[in-house]
Amino acid sequence: MKSVWVIGTWNLMIICYLNFVIWNFLFYESIKVELSSPFL
Repeated sequence: MKSVWVIGTWNLMIICYLNFVIWNFLFYESIKVELSSPFL
């Protein structure tokens, strides 16, 4: 049972980390587009 907990915890950590990276990337891209485009 302990191995199941370890695997579940690692999966959760990896998912949260990927979510964080993806959202940061999207946020950064949208900011960059707004800063580079004077029309928005």
